[in-house]
Amino acid sequence: MLIRQLEQVRLRGFSRSLIILIIIQLFNRQTISSSSDSSSQTRTTSQLISQANSLLASGQASKALELYDQALERDPDDYLTIYKKATTQMSLGHLKHASQSFQRVLDLKDFHRARIQLSKINLSQGDYQATRSTLSRSDQQDGSSSSSKGEKDEIEKIYEDLEKVENHHRQAVKHQKAKRWDRCVDESSQAIKISPMSLELRRIRANCNLVQAHLQESVGDLSRIAQLSPNSATDSIRLSTVSYMYLSDPLEKALQPIKQCLHSDPESKPCKKFFRSFKGLDKDLKKMKNFMDSNGFRSSLKILRGTKGNRQEGLIHRTEELIKLSGSIDGLKAIGIDELIIPSELKDLESHSILLKNLYSSTCRSLVELEETVTSSSSSSEDDYCGRLLGLDGEDPWGLTAKADKLLKSEDWEDALRLLRDANERTGEESKTILERLKRAQKGLKLSKQKDYYKVLGVPRNVDERALKKAYRKATLKAHPDKGGSQAKMTALNEAYEVLSNPELRARYDNGDDPNDPQSGGSNPFFQGGSGGNFHPIFQQFFQQASSGQSGGQTYSFKFG
Repeated sequence: MLIRQLEQVRLRGFSRSLIILIIIQLFNRQTISSSSDSSSQTRTTSQLISQANSLLASGQASKALELYDQALERDPDDYLTIYKKATTQMSLGHLKHASQSFQRVLDLKDFHRARIQLSKINLSQGDYQATRSTLSRSDQQDGSSSSSKGEKDEIEKIYEDLEKVENHHRQAVKHQKAKRWDRCVDESSQAIKISPMSLELRRIRANCNLVQAHLQESVGDLSRIAQLSPNSATDSIRLSTVSYMYLSDPLEKALQPIKQCLHSDPESKPCKKFFRSFKGLDKDLKKMKNFMDSNGFRSSLKILRGTKGNRQEGLIHRTEELIKLSGSIDGLKAIGIDELIIPSELKDLESHSILLKNLYSSTCRSLVELEETVTSSSSSSEDDYCGRLLGLDGEDPWGLTAKADKLLKSEDWEDALRLLRDANERTGEESKTILERLKRAQKGLKLSKQKDYYKVLGVPRNVDERALKKAYRKATLKAHPDKGGSQAKMTALNEAYEVLSNPELRARYDNGDDPNDPQSGGSNPFFQGGSGGNFHPIFQQFFQQASSGQSGGQTYSFKFG
């Protein structure tokens, strides 16, 4: 062995001095190993057992177990040492091996303590028949007074627990069949306190939690089930699916059960299918997040939605398909699974997926950042991701912002402001995009409470100077008293035109500062002590000609000076 190790070192091309140092270390290691083996061989069996007992007392159960095994190699039928080995295995949680060791003790001798411990293991695993069978043999020995009072008390306690757990188990099954899910959880929980390693009880409680969408509560049972049945592809996939697809746990954590499945059976078709699907989703999920972190919202949308003609390649569609598969018995049978991953009683599976909700939120945010929420929501419901998001989570900040965008477009300022304030709070007031919209809504609300000069003149807010003059001239013709108008209408027109025709005053007005509003510190520079019927100077000549006629015997004249 030493020669082979030296040859490997030489072939790797190390220096002579380093090789000498390695030789010394290898020699010392081999010497220590040989010394340890020799020490073990020279110790008597009783010394090995004594040392194992000391190690066990100091909490070094694994090392103690090694020494018990060495002692049993010399005397395989020493039932007391086998019993100690069994109790050590039990303390390490190796219940299967402990059961075998206790049974070996009983094969050699009807040892009361071994029978009691084996009964406890059987009870903890929910094997009620084996528990009762083991205890009944113990009862047959009681007449010989071989058991102490303490042992009799233990046996009595096991019997009491056995009766309780069987009753709770029956009630749990009864409530599960009757679809009384809360009662099912309560009864199975009481039973699990006594039989925590019962695979059947864990399955019952997990199922009754799953159908109520108590996904986080079900994970503890699903984890224990996967440990108790490591060769079950269905149990492994169920745990990974709930963890990753529904609770959005990190992939590395969620994949552990499926990795265990593939370790047990590398050719498992269902485990390979879900392993590849989850890995593919997570790869694109990371790419999408990188794009969003660098404001590459167009690229993130492509990953999330796929292309317009091929939504099937999008991250959202593939996630939705996997969620559907978990609740489709036909789809699961096609890949070798004969039972549902998620129970059929849980309806509308997509609404319970945190992963899918997060994908909708990322899509909605990308649309908000690109200012495409209104066009997206007006398209087919299939592409209304912000609407679907709000259906899953009515308080998502990006869903609220998208909804506010529609209100901003229709100038429903108050409702838009309410939604944007809520969205701003939910993002910790850190989104510049939401803050910009919030300011826009505040400004719009302020303007809506002022005189609407654009509306008075019947022009849009982006009207140019030429169109503004034309609209003013047309409006004054209608507002003229000779044409059925009034002095008040003429005053309003003049006031509106004076502000909008002056670039500086118009800019102030557009920013929420009405120059004609005394409260804003402004004053009308045009109407200072003059008649409210005056026209703007550019139309003086026109109206001097048009307004000098008679109407009802009364002559109207307007001063333009």
